[in-house]
Amino acid sequence: MFFYTFQQILLIFLLSSVEEYLFITNQRIANRVEYITLCEDGTNTKRKKLDMLEEDAPLTKKWARETLIELLKEQNRMLAGAESCTGGGVSAGITAIAGSSQVFCGGVVSYTNAVKQNVLGVPAEILETYGAVSEECTAKMAEGAAKLCGADTAFSVSGIAGPGGGTEKTPVGTVCFGFFNRGKITTGTQHFLGDRSDVRRQANLYVLQTLVEMLQAEK
Repeated sequence: MFFYTFQQILLIFLLSSVEEYLFITNQRIANRVEYITLCEDGTNTKRKKLDMLEEDAPLTKKWARETLIELLKEQNRMLAGAESCTGGGVSAGITAIAGSSQVFCGGVVSYTNAVKQNVLGVPAEILETYGAVSEECTAKMAEGAAKLCGADTAFSVSGIAGPGGGTEKTPVGTVCFGFFNRGKITTGTQHFLGDRSDVRRQANLYVLQTLVEMLQAEK
C-alpha cells in the first residue's frame, strides 16, 4: 500500500489536480531512467532538457498558461500557434484562461503535410528532404503561423506521439519545436517517454515553459 507524505499531500493541494501531480511524479521518474541511459551511452543532447524538467517539476500547465498570458500582456505581444501532434491542445489550454483574447490571435492545426505546405507555407523541398518531424519544418511552421495571424510571437510543434509511426531516425516520442520571437526563430528537438497521451502532455508543457522562459529573458 502506498502512503503520501505530508510534503506530497501539500504539493497535491497546491497543484491543480491529483492527476497533474501523478503526471509530474511519473515524468520525474522517467527522466531519471532516461538520464541513466544517457550517462551510459555518453550522449549529452538531452541533458539540458532533463535538468530543466527535474528542477521545475512543480511547474503546472495552469500556472504556465497564466504566467505566459501575463508576460504577453506586459510586453504588448500577440501570440499564434501551429500544432501537429498536439492537435491544438496548446492553443486550447491558452484560450481556456480568461483574458487570453488580448494576447492570442489564432492558430492552425496542421496535421497533414498538405496543410503545413498550403496554409503555413512550409516549402515542399523541406518536407521532402527533412520530413514533417524536423526542426527545419517547425521553423517554417512558426514563421508561417506568425505571418498568417499577424503575430509577433509564435510557436510550432510537430512530432510522433505513437504508438506507431516511429522510425530508427525519428522514434516514437520525438517532438520538434519552433519559436518565432519578433523575427528571430529558434528550434529544438525533445525525446519524450510514455504513451501517446504522455508524449502529447509533455510536448504541451514544453511549449508553455519555453515560451515563458523566452519572454522572461526579454524583461
